[in-house]
Amino acid sequence: SWTRTLIETKPDIVPILVDVSASMNRIERDQSRFKAMSDTTEVLHNASTNVNNQHDRQFEWIAFADTTHPIEQDTTGAPILPSIQEGPTRIGASIQSTIERLDRDHVAGIVLVTDGRGDIGMIESTLRTSGIGVWVIPIGDKNPPPAITIKQLIAPKTAFSEDRIPIQVDLELDGANTNTSI
Repeated sequence: SWTRTLIETKPDIVPILVDVSASMNRIERDQSRFKAMSDTTEVLHNASTNVNNQHDRQFEWIAFADTTHPIEQDTTGAPILPSIQEGPTRIGASIQSTIERLDRDHVAGIVLVTDGRGDIGMIESTLRTSGIGVWVIPIGDKNPPPAITIKQLIAPKTAFSEDRIPIQVDLELDGANTNTSI
């Protein structure tokens, strides 16, 4: 007779890091980046539920901006995205803390859903030595249209139809005050 030894294995882990930083509020082509990211996470969730041998693979949904935190899931396992957070986007630090929190030997790869606006830090060498791949799903335009805000408008309260009317407009372009009146 022979004996068979079963070895219990841990599933591979695929962390899905979702950018919820302030830059995801930007509107491009009549849609916020957050909406585009929400649509993308829905597609990712649907794809992850169709993976063969789900007992061999575990998907971890993680939100990040300044820090990382797990994303809650509904009864179907779909991620419930948190609201946008203020502060900087720390992509490198978020990847680093995810690798440190999870069992590095079982991380199959990292999926990063972001607009790419943030620091990468020293994560490149960590990823290279660990052998963990990162697959980036970019959100937003590579060269988005500039955000222009009217900061002040100065014009007379009344004017006649044939008169030249002096109007002064102070604009802010992507957070940089131009101090130029138009």
